Amino acid sequence: MVIQEDHAAVLTMSSVEGDSWLGHRLKRTSTYVTCDVHKAFIYAKMLEDGRCQMKMICNADPHIEYIPQRLINWGLKNVIWVYLRYIAAKAEKLPEEYKILIEEKKEYYDMLMKKIS
Repeated sequence: MVIQEDHAAVLTMSSVEGDSWLGHRLKRTSTYVTCDVHKAFIYAKMLEDGRCQMKMICNADPHIEYIPQRLINWGLKNVIWVYLRYIAAKAEKLPEEYKILIEEKKEYYDMLMKKIS
């Protein structure tokens, strides 16, 4: 959802319950570490000079008894940065089907890019 007056986007997430999602079987084994995300909200807003502001609230259960504060800080600084770089890389190399959709709605996406810029 794009909030045009703020030039921002809001993303919500939660864990998939059960063993399938949208018809795809999920591989769940006891050897995988799991973390249940009950609800997560990410707010991203474009700022000047190609910068953006991000705020995240997450209610999750990592299924461990204790997480040292240093590990949480490290994760916030490093793991999330890798995730954001991954999203940026994917956005630069869009599949052909998305390029077609962007061309079909060129006026709308031009307006978005103008606001983001």
